Amino acid sequence: MTTTSEKPDRRTRGRIPPPAEERARPLPPAPLAGLPPVRRRKREGGVDAREAEAAVKAYQRRVQAPATLRPPSRPLPGPAPSPRAEIPSPAPDAPEGRPRNYPWHDGDRRFIDHPDKRLTDPIRKPLDQIGRQMGIRAYQFYADWLEIVEMTLVQLPAHLANVVKTKTMSPFPPGTPQEDIDRWNQIFARYGDKDEQAFVYQRFREAFQALLDATDAGICDFVGLIYQELEMSDKAYRAQYWTPHSVAYMMALMLQPGHAVYDRIYEALTHPDNIAGQAMLFASLLYTRDDPEEAGAEGLAALAGGRRDFFFNKLLPAAMPYYEPPGINEPCVGSGVLLLAAAASMPRWMTELGMMRFTGMDTDMLCVRMARINCMLYGLNSYGIQCWEAAQDEETLAQLHDPERLAQLAAIRAQLTAEREAKAEAHRQEEEALHASRAELTRENLHVEVEERRGRKLTRLKDGNGVTQVELF
Repeated sequence: MTTTSEKPDRRTRGRIPPPAEERARPLPPAPLAGLPPVRRRKREGGVDAREAEAAVKAYQRRVQAPATLRPPSRPLPGPAPSPRAEIPSPAPDAPEGRPRNYPWHDGDRRFIDHPDKRLTDPIRKPLDQIGRQMGIRAYQFYADWLEIVEMTLVQLPAHLANVVKTKTMSPFPPGTPQEDIDRWNQIFARYGDKDEQAFVYQRFREAFQALLDATDAGICDFVGLIYQELEMSDKAYRAQYWTPHSVAYMMALMLQPGHAVYDRIYEALTHPDNIAGQAMLFASLLYTRDDPEEAGAEGLAALAGGRRDFFFNKLLPAAMPYYEPPGINEPCVGSGVLLLAAAASMPRWMTELGMMRFTGMDTDMLCVRMARINCMLYGLNSYGIQCWEAAQDEETLAQLHDPERLAQLAAIRAQLTAEREAKAEAHRQEEEALHASRAELTRENLHVEVEERRGRKLTRLKDGNGVTQVELF
């Protein structure tokens, strides 16, 4: 029988620890070389009076200091913008690095992984006031706010066009569907009398304004983060987990969707009917000289600027009539964080010009609404072009909507659609022929051979040439 004192201790895994007096005690840290040891004095009776007086004087000096001498407040996450004049320019004789194929490819919009609370709190606090004052569940007022935001962003181009035309702002611009107006009124009617509806409308407006201000800091899934902070996921099933921003951005950097845009631009320029595109592509050879010894630093700088101007003013317009944008589809879109990460990994001009299609699907309508809001907030799927076009005057709109030019573009689009359908039909016929040949091979030429090996039967399925296709043990 084992006594209590002889039972092995679970924490020591059966090993009997040595007595306390035999255990090696850690040595105190040695003082750093060349520095005297720090003398620590014990506090008795709370804070020393001299320390308190020094802290009060330091606070008074900091408050009374001029605004130009005060230390800056903690900036938002990311590198702080600095004036262009303070950026040191490279020496004229400095060796140039390896030239890039696309010097304008670097993305100029930052993808925010962990947004600062000063960006998300102004969005959340007005919504929390609705829940506290009116006793409404978070899911209800947040779903209503998302629906109001979506309808507002959808009607934003029409609002801009109405303001440019009439110089006035109306609650609903001309052409707004009656079902949207009825839905708008129905949402606010559930919050009580006119005073309570005005309170909810004011809180919704403040949250929407804070959301628009937060998007200036960079690309981030703000609506999805607020959704998670309000803890509105299903408590029983717990299925609403968004992909972390860092993982989404890493996947986008691995895929590099911007390269597909350049491939489609090259296909549009080399289309057999795009004579102007082929000529511009041939003329672009003039901007391929990157020899520092011959061109020099100033020549290379001018050459880089010439490349950019030539690409955007000559090459890209020649490719656009025959350009077909590639697409990114997210089958479980959630709040659209993967789509935002893909957009952040691309240059801004690609997303603003509608060079990439962003699509997604989900079983939760609230998630689909959040993804649509995110796409519109950052101008994806040509939404930015729609807003820009709505804010133009009549003369610019007349140039954009030239009937002859639109007819040419429609003819080119019809031709591209016919070519795409012909390729799809040819591919379908090839697939059908391949399936038919496989079925014929299965019916006529395949045979079964059975072999015994070490007391077990080995079944082989061979074709007419004696090649084994399948082995069954």
